Amino acid sequence: MDEAVRGDWLRSSLIEASAPFASRTDRVLGADLPPAAQADFAPCRASAEVRTWRMHDVTYLRHPGRAYRDGALIEPTYREVFDAEPDMVRRQLAGPHRRVDVGRVFCATNRFNANYYHQLVDVIPAVAAYAGDPGFAHGMLLGPNEDYVPLLRAGLALAGVTPPPLLPAALAGPLDIADLTFCSLLNGDDRPSLFARSVYDRMAAAAGPAEGPSLIYVWRADSPTRPMRNEDALVDALAGLGVAPVLLSALTLAEQVRLFGAARLVIGPHGAGLANVVFAPPGAVLYELLPSHYVKPHMSRLAELRGLHYWCDVHPAETRPGLWRHHTPWWVDIDAVLARVSAILRLYRLS
Repeated sequence: MDEAVRGDWLRSSLIEASAPFASRTDRVLGADLPPAAQADFAPCRASAEVRTWRMHDVTYLRHPGRAYRDGALIEPTYREVFDAEPDMVRRQLAGPHRRVDVGRVFCATNRFNANYYHQLVDVIPAVAAYAGDPGFAHGMLLGPNEDYVPLLRAGLALAGVTPPPLLPAALAGPLDIADLTFCSLLNGDDRPSLFARSVYDRMAAAAGPAEGPSLIYVWRADSPTRPMRNEDALVDALAGLGVAPVLLSALTLAEQVRLFGAARLVIGPHGAGLANVVFAPPGAVLYELLPSHYVKPHMSRLAELRGLHYWCDVHPAETRPGLWRHHTPWWVDIDAVLARVSAILRLYRLS
């Protein structure tokens, strides 16, 4: 590993260098994909570099998940988020601080820690990146809220990583940390991470043989966010093509890994559960349904990372002033979806 030093208080170690990355799989984007978003869905040309940064005498804010020194943002911890207003940061930094002086602290959280996608894509690979540090076993993890600790532990167990103890999740407000290590994976680089892929390979191997239907629909029936008005009707229609609906909240992490390992076609609306495509076999197909008010490229990037064929279509949302984007309902053109799925089944000989 090479090292980069910025003064005597900030040092980084390279875990995985950036490398040329060229997807050799199909990318079929719906005609309604907004022109402004098309560049985000274009193939990646390079993978993400992965570094860990060790810093001394810093203040960490769980919201927005960044570290500061003498009131100034520490650039390696920067992650662009929509709600990190400067006034909010200033108010927190001016308020009461809590001192965390327990030796080495390894960051295992970010602004989006209460979300399955970010645990799987950001946090679990980040902690795996710390595992090669000689001080890791004797340190402590600054982890997610209590609800997501079991997921973190399960993911690390599958990855073959024994974590150190977690700092209490109740620690809130500005945290003054004497010795903090932070991984660049926590910053949400959209480019594929080859290091993260190696972690997912280890998790899949530990979870056991793949098992489940080859054609699945990731059903969001138990999710209150971005409700699809006609999802039940869509599920019924897809059943006629042999597509099985799956409710991921009823499955353990290992069961989800095995389920996606057996899938040849994954269909679903944009949502955290689709992140499990990192366990799908190369050459499988992800067909993502996108609401027009929330067109995000995250799953297309994970499909690239795994070597999946990626298809998507955009469907209309019922936007109106004052309605939060995650509460905005939408619906799909079921006939158009069935036509797309039929084309996929024929093209890749999946039926």
